[in-house]
Amino acid sequence: MKKLLSLLVTLMIYFNVYGQAGAHIHGGLLSGQFATASLTPEGTVHRGWRIGVDARLHSDKMFFTGGVHYYKFAFDAADGGEYFKPGDSYSVQKARFGLGLNIIEIPRIMKVRGKILGSVNLISAPDDRDLPSPFERMNDGYGSLDFGIGIDVLFFTIDVEYEKGLQNAVNEAPDTKIDYWSLTAGVFF
Repeated sequence: MKKLLSLLVTLMIYFNVYGQAGAHIHGGLLSGQFATASLTPEGTVHRGWRIGVDARLHSDKMFFTGGVHYYKFAFDAADGGEYFKPGDSYSVQKARFGLGLNIIEIPRIMKVRGKILGSVNLISAPDDRDLPSPFERMNDGYGSLDFGIGIDVLFFTIDVEYEKGLQNAVNEAPDTKIDYWSLTAGVFF
């Protein structure tokens, strides 16, 4: 326990002295589409919301980033609907790690940054939820790549991200990769 505590204190001191250590806490809206029209008919999306925290480590133009997130999505696709009341829904718990790049920087005032991350996504879905035929149930998880661009103004942040599903999200069903767009706002400290 003492070794773990010593390691954490050392890392905190290192990143506060030598890097851009900090956390980006954010939340926002998202919409997703499965690759198959059976789950997401043309002109519809699965709406929901997300919250998360990301860390940025290093102070040069390029930085490491990683974080954890929680998503809540509607099972049923619609051409309208509410983001914060997805009704019959599933959730995704995400862990991700990758690289970021400060594209434009006005020191202490503004940064425009890009990022690419690899993600592991765990799905929580009610057991009694019936998916449209011929689908049986959601997988326990899938992998994805996350691409994003964001802006920091003082300590406020806004990000737009696109998540490209790499694996099928529905058990034993082809063409069930899901892609998401999200818009979040938050603070960096």
